[in-house]
Amino acid sequence: MDFYTTGKKYSVTYRLPLVWRVIESFDRVDNDGSLSVLFLEDGKGIVRLNGIRHVLFAPSFFLLSEGDTISADGAITDLRCRQLRFLPGLLNARFTLETIRNEENFGDLDKLDLFLLQIFLDDGPRGSRIPASYLASYKGFFDGVCAALEDQIDDLWPCRSKATFIELLTLSRQIREMSARSEAPAVIGPEAPSKEILEIMYYLQAHYGSRIRMSELAGRFGLNRTTMHYRFKAFTGLSVGEYLARTRISMAATMLRDTSLTASEIAWKVGFRNYANFYSSFRRHCGSGPVSYRKEIAVRKTRCPC
Repeated sequence: MDFYTTGKKYSVTYRLPLVWRVIESFDRVDNDGSLSVLFLEDGKGIVRLNGIRHVLFAPSFFLLSEGDTISADGAITDLRCRQLRFLPGLLNARFTLETIRNEENFGDLDKLDLFLLQIFLDDGPRGSRIPASYLASYKGFFDGVCAALEDQIDDLWPCRSKATFIELLTLSRQIREMSARSEAPAVIGPEAPSKEILEIMYYLQAHYGSRIRMSELAGRFGLNRTTMHYRFKAFTGLSVGEYLARTRISMAATMLRDTSLTASEIAWKVGFRNYANFYSSFRRHCGSGPVSYRKEIAVRKTRCPC
């Protein structure tokens, strides 16, 4: 299987190391020589993941490294599954399957990109069920990547594919961390978090690109606004609005660093409907405006001795 999507009408000489396909059978999942995200939208049966039997629970995702194997153990019924297959160089030209396992190969800027790939390299679970409240966001990101690769509406199709893929990887990491914390939540503030506050944090991380009204957010989790804000700040040290802003700015900074999308398009993508608000918020958190930040990062990458 080819690892690259090539330009059809725009950027016709460009080869992006990211492809998608429909998985019709777990007897034919090809992952050798690449990393993969499998999105299981439906299906019932048993699979062997690295030789260990697992019951399929849809909706869920699998994060596979080049050494992982997955196959059916008997019949799989009602299978609906798609695969996004990519090479590490998609996120950073310095990355290969051989180099990404040793952080000493990279400088600090490269390690920011490497952080996104750790979920494919560590010893954590390869699969995770997608909570119902996050399914629409996960499906939206996955659909967005596939559509950008397929439709290629303009010269920025590689950047749009990559930007949405970064969002998908980030959400995959957050869902996996949420699953791990559900048994024994880590205390990172002066008070132990309630289940509602953890759920609000994960909801904000999954829906930062949408318009979020605080009263509706509190009601969704059975709280009033005052109680939500008090408990949230006691746990995180931040107001709900500040936590949301930081989540949005963090994702915007990643896209500015790793794609060529315009600052205004990135602002809209991460949930700012007014560019002036995006600019002031980005400057407050990052110390410079988004365009200046991108130029500074470009210079630092050029000077990096690694």
